[in-house]
Amino acid sequence: MTEKSRRVFFALMFGLVLYVGGGYFVETFVNYPSWRMIGAAEFRDYHNVLQPRIITFMVARDQLSDAFDRWHFEQFDH
Repeated sequence: MTEKSRRVFFALMFGLVLYVGGGYFVETFVNYPSWRMIGAAEFRDYHNVLQPRIITFMVARDQLSDAFDRWHFEQFDH
């Protein structure tokens, strides 16, 4: 693995860590505390709207992470 590819890999992984960390903080400090403000009647509708978005971003993040892992390990196979 060349020095340039190591730097690119590090930058991409660092960005992914910031992305995941940001999602964690939003969920922990913004989303979860707001659940107390949602009534029992609205709770199901709230989650029906939110669930597809969460799944989309979680799957996208996991796919991106897997792609980086495969790329990283391929660099050491050659």
